[in-house]
Amino acid sequence: MNSFKDKFELLREFPHLGREQYNLAIGTRSFPVGKYIIIYQPTNEILEIVRVRHGSTKLDELFEI
Repeated sequence: MNSFKDKFELLREFPHLGREQYNLAIGTRSFPVGKYIIIYQPTNEILEIVRVRHGSTKLDELFEI
């Protein structure tokens, strides 16, 4: 169960498994997949994948303008 597809399906079933990332945006969460991090926002209807980044990425810099 290490593939992205498997993790996306897991998060769709259990959208609050990931770590809260309110420092990025309200409602944003993150979940690791190997050396990568899925950044996503769950809502009542959908699971929006915002980004998939390498784990060495500083999350605070992802949304700088």
